[in-house]
Formats: sequence, C-alpha cells, structure tokens
Amino acid sequence: MPWNRITKKEVGNLFAEMSKRLLSIGIASIRLDYAGCGDSKACQTKLSFCGEVNDAKKVYQYLYTQDFIDCNNIGILGFSQGARVMAELLKEVHSIKFAISWSGACHDGIGVFKGWFDEYYQEALENGYAKIPMFWRENLLFSKNLQNKTACVSSLKMIFFS
Repeated sequence: MPWNRITKKEVGNLFAEMSKRLLSIGIASIRLDYAGCGDSKACQTKLSFCGEVNDAKKVYQYLYTQDFIDCNNIGILGFSQGARVMAELLKEVHSIKFAISWSGACHDGIGVFKGWFDEYYQEALENGYAKIPMFWRENLLFSKNLQNKTACVSSLKMIFFS
C-alpha cells in the first residue's frame, strides 16, 4: 500500500512504475489519492491529516476483505507526508507485516512548516485555507484544520504555538 500526500502520480509516476514491477513478481499493490488530492473529487481545502489517516484505514480494510490478498503479508510504503500517515496508521493496525518510509516526513511539523505558518496563517484564518504556491507542481491548498502529532486541531496556531 504505497502512499504520499498529494497524488499517486507524483514524483515522475514512481508509484505506477513500482506497482508494475511488483506485479511482475506476483505482488499486488494499491495506490490512492487522499480525499482532496490528485484524482479525488473532494475539495482540497477540506484535506486534513486525520482524513488522510482515515483514508489509509479504509484502503487497508478493503484489502483485508479481498480473497486474493494474503492478509498475513500486507506491507505499507509511505512517501513524504504519506510516511507520517503510515506511522499514525501503524499505531492502530498491528497486523501490517512491514513498513517502508520513503523520504518520510515523520515529524510534528513545527520546525519544518514554521515559515509557511508565518507567511500563510492569516490567509488561512480569513479564507478557511491558505494557497501555498509550489513551483514544480500544482499549488497546495492547506485547510486551517491541520493535525499535530496526536490529535486533529482546529487551527494552525495550535500546531505551532501551543
């Protein structure tokens, strides 16, 4: 189950290529776009860390019900923010046999995102989200409803200054 935050097609279609290679050696894989990302029809401004974790749980639960899946050999790969989601999922789902963090963003976000907070917090308060320009991909729309290490929170201020 490979995941990252923005789209299953990110990073030069790396996940599609990896899935093809896994299939060639008899390993099934599933990729997803979180609600609000990539091919998802959900609004990106509603994207939250807790929503990402819930999406991951739903994919795992789906896999677990499939007859062609060996439920004793399910692994997970998280890329970037997906590694953070993976770590949170592993706290609850103990039957996953192995986990791979690929360029993992496993942190609480305070130091890494402080610059974004300083620049975009007011915009998030005024609009309910902040539009953060990315120069190599589509812009990020971050909801003011982000997540700290342990629980969903209702404002960026709680993440960075609590």
